[in-house]
Amino acid sequence: MSNFEFLYPEAFWLLIPLTAIIMWLKSTTANSQVIASHLAAAMADKPSNSRRHYGWVALLGVIITVSLAGPSFEKQAIPVSQSENARVLVLDMSRSVYANDIKPSRLAQIKYKAQDLLPLFNQGQTGLVAYAGDAYTLSPLTTDSATLANLVQNLSPEIMPIQGARADLGVKQAISIMKQAGLSQGEIVLFADDLDTQELEQIKAQLSEGNWTLSVLAFGTSAGAPIQLSDGSLLTTNSGKTVIAKTQLGNLRAAARAGNGQFEKYRHDNQDIANLVSESSFDAVNTNVKGEELEAKINNGFWLLPLALLCALPLFRKGVIFSFIAVMFSFGFTPNHAQASVLDSAFSNANQRGFSAFQEKDYQRASQEFKDTQWRAAAQYESGDYEGAITSLEGHSDTASLYNLGNAYAQNGELDKAIASYQKVLQQEPENADAKYNLDIVQQQQQQ
Repeated sequence: MSNFEFLYPEAFWLLIPLTAIIMWLKSTTANSQVIASHLAAAMADKPSNSRRHYGWVALLGVIITVSLAGPSFEKQAIPVSQSENARVLVLDMSRSVYANDIKPSRLAQIKYKAQDLLPLFNQGQTGLVAYAGDAYTLSPLTTDSATLANLVQNLSPEIMPIQGARADLGVKQAISIMKQAGLSQGEIVLFADDLDTQELEQIKAQLSEGNWTLSVLAFGTSAGAPIQLSDGSLLTTNSGKTVIAKTQLGNLRAAARAGNGQFEKYRHDNQDIANLVSESSFDAVNTNVKGEELEAKINNGFWLLPLALLCALPLFRKGVIFSFIAVMFSFGFTPNHAQASVLDSAFSNANQRGFSAFQEKDYQRASQEFKDTQWRAAAQYESGDYEGAITSLEGHSDTASLYNLGNAYAQNGELDKAIASYQKVLQQEPENADAKYNLDIVQQQQQQ
């Protein structure tokens, strides 16, 4: 018995409500105070019988509680195996995906291809990341490809908090997701329309730090096309020149080569997806069997269940067991909206709920749900809560956060602080056109 222990000792907390229920049952039988004594004597059980019923209820409750606590006094050796088959799909949501050099647009085809690919991930777990000026986890590793497909369907550059194109941050976020799951290897599938040399070098450095595979599906053409925004206007430079989004395949191909993965260019048929899958281990069961054994503790609580049934038999005679069950339901299963909320929370994390609210343009609810401070700031900004956005972004030192902080300061009328934020961005990125443009605008307003 030296190995005896309870696997789930927290179950003993049930003894507290059990005691309360028994006391409640006992109080309900004290009816002689409100009924005439000669009627109470005729209606009530004998005192000894009532006490006996309470004893049976108490004993039944204790046995069930001990069973739930998982008494264990033996161990069983089982072979150790661990499935490490995981991958993360990383999607480009920069504004260049609005280009329509592939019809109807790069964005539409990225979403179509992602929805074609996700059902093929039928082994292991899959995560989802979207990136623009920064990268965001839309879903941690999961086996629910249907949920991922729904998330993909509603993606667009419009909902990204920070504009830009940082594929290297998308890859970094994908690796982080798998590391957080305790994995030291995994696959990254990148859907992108461009990759500059600096991003490529960053991706190579990230892949070299572990056993990570990178495959790439490239969208767009070398001729490119103008970027038509959601309002119908064309994206232009500060000088008014129309931006042409061209896809340079060389760096995208080099990234796949560095990641020992497959490179494919978008095709109108589904052969690109077929090639990605056939050349990868998406369908392989990547399970490491280590040839070792693990001593697992055996839960012996189920042996107490026959004893619990025997204790319950005397209670059926007087209907006590039905009263006990009714009380349990009244204590634990009263319908209310809070329980529905808890169930909702069980199937999605806070950032996913915030993302859903953001897509629905319910920015106030999104700002309450988001744990990611940059997403929260974006929701607060969209809802007009500029002070809240400032609070969420203060303390961040990356250029994207500083840029958005400057925007929030400007909207809140704090022009000096807005100028300081834009200047910090330009100290780190002297060629940041958006920061230059906004800085000029704010300085002009300050002089008026």
